[in-house]
Amino acid sequence: MNLFHFAVIVLISIAAIIILLSNVAGILEESKDVEKYSEGLFFMKSIDKVIKELITEGGGAKRIVTNNAGLVIASDSDNTIKFSLDISKDFLDVGDYEEESVKIIARKGRIELLLNYTGFVDIIGNVSTTQNLFIEKINDTAIKIDKR
Repeated sequence: MNLFHFAVIVLISIAAIIILLSNVAGILEESKDVEKYSEGLFFMKSIDKVIKELITEGGGAKRIVTNNAGLVIASDSDNTIKFSLDISKDFLDVGDYEEESVKIIARKGRIELLLNYTGFVDIIGNVSTTQNLFIEKINDTAIKIDKR
């Protein structure tokens, strides 16, 4: 084998390794995004479950929901709780979905998980936090949300 053939084999090998590594990096990045999405969805379902439990209990009932998912925003002006996630790989088709009580809004590069309590209970408190949530029943129609 002459030097030219050896150089061609080396170049082809290097190109194949680069292609393989770029594909592996993309797969790893997507799996991280899917994991963050799953954590966020579990977190939002946990919040929803706690709120629905508290409504059936007496005034002053309280719970703490552990936040391992990321930034959550509760807004009393639109009666919602929202978790947003920027993603590097779109693993959901663009569109609106619903899983249990969680509305899933998938856009290119971003997923929002939304709980809307309009007509069910009033959310009291404007919170933007990565900390745990403190949820308290104020009365039969109001739930207070704060960070802890």
